[in-house]
Amino acid sequence: MPDDPPFAPDATLDLVDPGWWLELRCECGRSAYVPHRMLAERHGARASVPRLLARLRCETCRRRPVLAQWVSAPVGPPHYPEPRRVPLAIAWQRGPATIN
Repeated sequence: MPDDPPFAPDATLDLVDPGWWLELRCECGRSAYVPHRMLAERHGARASVPRLLARLRCETCRRRPVLAQWVSAPVGPPHYPEPRRVPLAIAWQRGPATIN
């Protein structure tokens, strides 16, 4: 059973821990990690995360992301511990998305 998220993941940026990163993945295979601080500087601390996600597009194919989640660090194995992940619901999909 997953533990509760450490913050409201889809509210406004000021409610998200500033040390986290937004991980985005596109259907074309491209991925990006955007630091919370950069999002807050560019869009304001009161920016709505769902509205922000709706505006984001892939630099390669210009499509919306198929996966969006907050991650505690933009690294994966073999680093220990594994980064903590908080999935975001994407309005144009049903519930939090996952990529196998």
